[in-house]
Amino acid sequence: MQDEALDGLEERLFALSENLGRRLGASLGVDPDEVREPDGDDGRRVGRTTIEELIASLGDADAIRAAVLASSLEEVEELIDAAGLGDARGEIRKTVGRIAGIAERSVSIQGIVDAEGALDTVAAEALLGNYIETSIDDALFGTLSRQSATRIKDALTSNLGLEDMLTVARRIADSEEVSVPMAVTEARTRLAQADRFVNDVVRQSVDPDGELMVLAYLGPVDGVTRGFCGHLVNRAFEVDDFNSANNAQTPSHPRISGGGYNCRHNVIPVSRDSIEDLGLTVGTVDDVRAANDAAIAARRRKGKRRKR
Repeated sequence: MQDEALDGLEERLFALSENLGRRLGASLGVDPDEVREPDGDDGRRVGRTTIEELIASLGDADAIRAAVLASSLEEVEELIDAAGLGDARGEIRKTVGRIAGIAERSVSIQGIVDAEGALDTVAAEALLGNYIETSIDDALFGTLSRQSATRIKDALTSNLGLEDMLTVARRIADSEEVSVPMAVTEARTRLAQADRFVNDVVRQSVDPDGELMVLAYLGPVDGVTRGFCGHLVNRAFEVDDFNSANNAQTPSHPRISGGGYNCRHNVIPVSRDSIEDLGLTVGTVDDVRAANDAAIAARRRKGKRRKR
């Protein structure tokens, strides 16, 4: 499900880069089909956002540069949202909702009473809603929107007049296209965090005292597995024991961030009766300490490489 959502996000972000170039080209008075292929936004909606209307009303390059320089980033972000970022945001939000449903069912099928609907309580809805607003909307799409707006303003104010308007529109579209892989990588991390987050909220809702469930650290073990994760993977931990885990990378706890940026592992609540059936080993505080030590050692090695 996450891979499907990321593939869709990548397609939408490439379309966004195309649409931005076409719409800016149309606003600047050049044929949008000269900027990008004639299958994107053909400029018919030009003027619907403030910055497009402003650019289209001016013909002199110096006047456009001055007007764009005086415009706020929020006005440019309005264009970015209209060009397709809003659609991308909606798709990721829907995916988080589907992941939340899976988190509930994964606990329910283990025989935990009241797991279905665990996220429908006032507290759970507030936690999940706030997480989506901050981690998905603000941290992911807010950052993407602001970075794109900055690139557009920089290109229009520094290049317009030195290069023809068609070249500037193409350059903006190219720069947005180049940023897509990095944006998708960030989205992958955010979706994985959302997966862990909803699992943790379900656990807290149905087993606040940690009497029924333990935390299983699941995922691959291969040549790129972090040392931190290697000491935890395929083990089930008491909640209190796992609370002392520290990946030495992220401000959020490993319950949410796993081993760190782009981690492929998940933290799943499982009933105590399921540990043996799932082929898991019972984890200990010593395992958590060993994981923490490995994370600290990795951070030190990384710091030494930077100094060189």
